[in-house]
Order: sequence, then C-alpha cells, then structure tokens
Amino acid sequence: MEETIQIIYYIGLVSGIVFVIMQIFQHPWMWFMDLLMLSCVMAGAIYKHLWANSLLDAYFIVMAIVGIVKWRRIASHGTQKKKTEIRIQKMPAWVAWTSAAIACAGVPLIWYLLTFTDDPEPILDAFSFTFGIIAAWWLARAYLFQWLGWIASNVFLVWMFFDQGAVPLALMYAFCVCTSVYGFIHWKTKGKVIDGNAGPDEG
Repeated sequence: MEETIQIIYYIGLVSGIVFVIMQIFQHPWMWFMDLLMLSCVMAGAIYKHLWANSLLDAYFIVMAIVGIVKWRRIASHGTQKKKTEIRIQKMPAWVAWTSAAIACAGVPLIWYLLTFTDDPEPILDAFSFTFGIIAAWWLARAYLFQWLGWIASNVFLVWMFFDQGAVPLALMYAFCVCTSVYGFIHWKTKGKVIDGNAGPDEG
C-alpha cells in the first residue's frame, strides 16, 4: 500500500505543477489537471488521516466544476478574450467581509473539531483548510487576491505534508507557493478588470 500511495503522490506532484502553471495563464484545461491533482492529494490525505484536508479536497473538486462554468462566462464577457489576456473580476466588499469572517471563525472551529478525531496535525490542517476554501472560492470567480489565499494555505500544507513524510506533496505545495507569488504579480500587471455585476449571485 505504501508503494502505491507514493506513486499517487508523484502523480499529484506532476499534475499539480502543470495545474498551477496553467492557472497563471488562465488556460481552459487547467481545471481538468486540477481534478487529477485533487484526486491524488485527497487519496494521500485520507491515507494519513488528515480529515480536514480530505474535506478541503472534496470542496476543491466542487469548486473546480464551478470554476469551469464561471470562467467560461468570464472568457466570453464582452469581446473575444485573447489567448494572452488575463481577465479578472473586482472583489465586491461583501465577499471581502464574508471571507474575513470565515477566516476568523473557521480556524478555531475546525481546530476544535479535529481534536475529536485521530488527525495528527489538527492546527496545520485547520489553517490550510480555512484559507484553502477562501482561495478556491476566489479562484472560481477570478479575483486577483485568490493568489494570497493560496500562498497562506500552501505554506501550511508544505509544513503539514513534510511532517507526515509525504515529501512529493510537500514539494508540490512548495512549488505552488513560489508560483502563487509569480501569479499574483502576473495577474496584477497583465490582468484586465471586467465588470462582474457584483451581487452575491454573480460575484
């Protein structure tokens, strides 16, 4: 079983690297690489009894499907999107305030709940889970600041997976931290802000 899970880790490493590179340039196939990577990470998290991370990956899978739909709408907004053009939406104030509330309440709540399980990393799992759900929500709507959410979440994931001996996944998330920094700079300098009709149903 250990050999099989190591193979899964390496598949997750490769697909994760490809996904993040595609994410920076808004390549439409990024979501399918994301689904492959998430399946591998979720398998590894379940094997290590990292329950919050397992739930987070399930959430990411749902958000990837949402992202496919949302990004098609963004790409078709107004004129035809050029291949080299990055389209981002302005974050509504209600999203920022809601996200802050989720961060403040989510970390201690998830941490507390995980103390009742056999999760070996409840603190790191709680932080990565909370920031991860926020980042995925923002990514699906192409908000610039989703990159900052990924940096925060991925730093905790690097720490957690190194602690658990899942070195390929730890390396993948370390790569994700670096590319997230680049992604933020790239989107900020090259991105074109579009009107997202900032109501809750559209933001």
